[in-house]
Amino acid sequence: MSEAIVLEDVHKVYKTPAGEVHALRGISLKIPRAAIAALMGPSGSGKTTLLNIISTLDRPTSGRVEVLGEDVTSLDEKRLEKFRLLKIGYLFQSYNLVPYLTAWQNVALPMLAAGMPRELARVKAKLLLELVGLGDAVDRYPWQLSGGMQQRAAIARALANSPELLILDEPTSNVDLDNAAVILGIIKLLSEVWKTTIVMATHDPDVAAMANTVYTIRGGQIIGGVAPRREVKVDVERAKEIYDKISAIDSSWR
Repeated sequence: MSEAIVLEDVHKVYKTPAGEVHALRGISLKIPRAAIAALMGPSGSGKTTLLNIISTLDRPTSGRVEVLGEDVTSLDEKRLEKFRLLKIGYLFQSYNLVPYLTAWQNVALPMLAAGMPRELARVKAKLLLELVGLGDAVDRYPWQLSGGMQQRAAIARALANSPELLILDEPTSNVDLDNAAVILGIIKLLSEVWKTTIVMATHDPDVAAMANTVYTIRGGQIIGGVAPRREVKVDVERAKEIYDKISAIDSSWR
């Protein structure tokens, strides 16, 4: 299995008025395609910084980063922005949904940015919302959705351009147990059915336990990796049905 992510001696140093902050200290890491990798560690350990480096939202101070076969440290900003739009989905802790757009319009935004015709984007957005259990909420605005529903809408938006890599920053931190279970199911089907590579930062051991590998980060360094697995039941057949419809939409315009 080829590697989705390769990091070689990655450092990240932030300059502040109080001096330099070494957020990452020589991280080397390989994550296979279609794997689920979890990052665990205390606040300030470097988890979010590492996610931002992997997702190309930030650049390392030194070291090499390869994502989906592309040496992203060598790309200029314009090429990097296009690569990120088409290849990577990101779930932020704060959802970042646009308040004056409906759920389907929020999900459609990245598709429209990628050049998909509006009608196809509308259909695909509704399919993605159906996938995350929000098929009856496509016309609601964010303020009309619960926190758990907003989280799932944000996941649907992260999947807008059918990314090969999905980055999740604390995917269950703001939701109740029922919504957390739904999100865990979505993560599993994306990996097993859609073959999406998933990297997530979490404090929740139940979330981490479903990963192929759990990496512990402290002081900007990876200090270990273990391989716990748990079974999470999902409606695979229904997921495949939606996936086939989405694949047909993607094939019709790309």
